[in-house]
Amino acid sequence: MQDWEKRINRLMEGLPAKGKGRRRNAGRVRATKPMSNANNGTLITTVKGVSHYQDSASKVHEGDPVTLVPEPENYFDKNAVRVICYGKMIGYIAKDPAPRIQALAKQGRVSGVISKKFPGIKKTGYNVGFRLCITIRDSEP
Repeated sequence: MQDWEKRINRLMEGLPAKGKGRRRNAGRVRATKPMSNANNGTLITTVKGVSHYQDSASKVHEGDPVTLVPEPENYFDKNAVRVICYGKMIGYIAKDPAPRIQALAKQGRVSGVISKKFPGIKKTGYNVGFRLCITIRDSEP
């Protein structure tokens, strides 16, 4: 088993990629293949901005399919990609992989699924978070 396969297996189990305890860079992209070579592969990333969509995010579970919608007219980030689950927005793709994912989403070459749901803070009940597994296909479906 290669090093990237071990890392992805640990991430899917909810364990840190390396070492013990909490990862410092939880929002960083973890890919099964390097993005530059990934014509057909899997990308693991986090969903950002979930705190703004807590009502719809609280109803999402691990394994739920998501739709990735490019949003080039976004005022703050022209590379933004919306994450929609069951017709409701739950956030955006993290900034690092967004340009590549946006280009692939325009071609219809990506699909996503919620691979991990992080519980909210018990006192407030807010700040549910997600890890997203994105599959990249060779060509259009």
